[in-house]
Amino acid sequence: MLRSITTDEPFRGLAASPMAGAGPTSVFGKKTVIYGRNGAGKTSLSEVLRLAAANGCADSATVTASLFRDGRTRSEVFGTFNFPIEVLVYNRFYVAESLAMFLEGNGTSDPILKIGKKNIEKAAELTLIREVLDRYRLWHDLASKASKSAQAAEREVEKAARDETIEKLSPGDPAKYQTTRYRVDHARAYLDLQSPEHLSPEGLAIQINRACSPALESAGLLPAVPTISDDLGGRVRSALSRNVDSDPIAELVDSPALEKWTEDGVALHDAGAPCKFCHSGTVTEATLATYRRHFSDALQGLRSELNGLVSEAESLSDQWSAWIQLLPASAALLADHKEKYETARAQMDTAVTDLKSAAAAVVGRLKERLADPLTPLSEEAAGEAVLAYPDTVEIDSLLDQNDRECADQDTRKSEAQKAVEEHVGSSHVDKYRAAKERQVVAARCIQAIQRQVLALEQRAQMLDHSQQDTGLMALQIHQDLREHFGHEHLAVAVSEDGKGYVVTRNGAMASDLSEGERNAIAYSYFLSTLDAEGVDPKSTVVVIDDPVTSLDKEALFAAFALAEERTSEFAQTIYLTHDYEFFRLQMNQRKNAMATSQKRIAEGHATEATYPLASVLEMYSSFVPGTVTRVSRLRPLSQKLLQHPSEYHYLFSKVGGAVVAEAGDELPLLGNAARRLFEGFITFRAPQGNNFEQKVEAISKSKGIGPTLSKRVVKFLHGHSHREDPTPATALDFPSIERELRSVLEYMKKADEEHLDNMCKAVGIDERVMAHALTLAKAAS
Repeated sequence: MLRSITTDEPFRGLAASPMAGAGPTSVFGKKTVIYGRNGAGKTSLSEVLRLAAANGCADSATVTASLFRDGRTRSEVFGTFNFPIEVLVYNRFYVAESLAMFLEGNGTSDPILKIGKKNIEKAAELTLIREVLDRYRLWHDLASKASKSAQAAEREVEKAARDETIEKLSPGDPAKYQTTRYRVDHARAYLDLQSPEHLSPEGLAIQINRACSPALESAGLLPAVPTISDDLGGRVRSALSRNVDSDPIAELVDSPALEKWTEDGVALHDAGAPCKFCHSGTVTEATLATYRRHFSDALQGLRSELNGLVSEAESLSDQWSAWIQLLPASAALLADHKEKYETARAQMDTAVTDLKSAAAAVVGRLKERLADPLTPLSEEAAGEAVLAYPDTVEIDSLLDQNDRECADQDTRKSEAQKAVEEHVGSSHVDKYRAAKERQVVAARCIQAIQRQVLALEQRAQMLDHSQQDTGLMALQIHQDLREHFGHEHLAVAVSEDGKGYVVTRNGAMASDLSEGERNAIAYSYFLSTLDAEGVDPKSTVVVIDDPVTSLDKEALFAAFALAEERTSEFAQTIYLTHDYEFFRLQMNQRKNAMATSQKRIAEGHATEATYPLASVLEMYSSFVPGTVTRVSRLRPLSQKLLQHPSEYHYLFSKVGGAVVAEAGDELPLLGNAARRLFEGFITFRAPQGNNFEQKVEAISKSKGIGPTLSKRVVKFLHGHSHREDPTPATALDFPSIERELRSVLEYMKKADEEHLDNMCKAVGIDERVMAHALTLAKAAS
């Protein structure tokens, strides 16, 4: 258990190491009594333990305990998670806190008395919990509204996505895309996709066209393309540019018309035949031969070739014109291909037109050569007459692709519908997810609030129950006040609401409780809660500081007895007091334990020296050398104080010792000791007297003590022990003080000789030596 404490900085005048340097026996024991006058620092010691136990530190000071556990010592800082003991402290601060609610209301504005710091803290916590619960319920309403708002937003997004999908796709499939068939759950499926595809405006238009276009038959494949002889261009160039063997007749060369007429005539005339046209002559062989040399076979062949090329070029133009008319119209193609097809068709129209223009140009050049076959065209002119074959690859590919896709229009339409639905989902997904996230956040808030509310309600129920469970406590305090402390005029009962106590004085609501009344109530409560709080006595230290403050002597023993009864099962108890009578009660109770402990230590028991059964310490304060600062420390109590069972015994030993032996430098101080000793003596022998003189007079008359001795004693005890003049005319001299002390004891002997002899025996003074000393005093007087 607790052996000693240290702090990292002084606490309210208490030394940082209050037990250091006082020897190995300066430790707390299983039962510890600490004696010290008022102002010695006892409350600081108890308060540092109280605060450290409650808060882990005292003000700003960190408190470290030396503990004895399981046969070994170790140091542990108060407030750590694994701190193994609990320390419960009763002192004046505990009293103030235990009765705080009553004192604040002065017993009138708030007659319910919450006794005990923990009850006060519970009441304050309960009030706070109820305020927090109100806030949490408000937050729960707000979170619920936020959740409903988010759910409404989610439904709005789903409806908007559904309506937009129907708007875009119903033209292509009105039976499917209508509100009775295409519901919000269909739209929700695309809103819930992790990555819905978002189309570009162009891509969206394509998919809508696919989805909404009617089913079409195949537009057909590309018609057979007219062919062009691979050597046509070469043949044209050859025919246009080559020379022809001939014996030209200048007259015919100069007149193409005549040449043509003549050529036709040669074909119609035979040698020796009469001319049918002119009827004036006969065609001779020579004439025909001359003409035939002009119109040679080569020339005839060229003409034939040129005419054939003209027919071929004109036929090719006609074929392409007919071919392009065979191409399907764009309306016959699927929507995906219409635009490209129209572009390709326009390009093909241009290419065919260009081909026909080129063919016409070739025909023109061929006819130009036919008109003058003997004159070839230049290489440049001949080279320009080249026919370009139109490129049909693109339009062929488009028609082929269209043909293939026409066979799978249902699948393409379904895919297009899905693509549009995904696009619509992606268009609304941000708002949808935001609404969902708001719901998640709201749900989490609601769950967290509900958990907190549940925990707080359970805590409030527990606190409320603990506040209501006050009947036994009220009864216990009520009995203690009456049976142990003599406060029959006070009554403690449970308040009407069952959550606190009502204190009455003589049947009326109590107000302005005296210090003694407050202390008695708080002390009884503290001792009662040692069991009610459910602490484990085996690991708990109980510290009680001056429980008898403002209590009369009759209540002193009650305080002692109650503490002994209700702390008997606890592992360790520490009492601090300035009251000598309470101290002596403790000493008598610890007598056997102290004897056992001292014997074990003397025999070398290390464990006993480390943590004794009983420890008696003195609390004192002294100045720090060289400063005006006082600090409080602990040390083993003087053995002289331990030898006497009461203050009366101690005072008698001091006064009697000075009479029978040398008093030394203490002699001038013994007047006060004699006064207190004599007051105790006459109080019990003359209880009927109202003051000091009346009690002495009553005893003197009863015992036949002469006025000389009685007046002498009164004068000494009044004048020499309570000197009011700071500069008396006469000074105290040692011999006179000794004589007066003998007179006091002589008076006590005359009043009760048996008592004097017994007191001498009790404090170890030889009664024969005392009798001799008093005889000398009588002779000297």
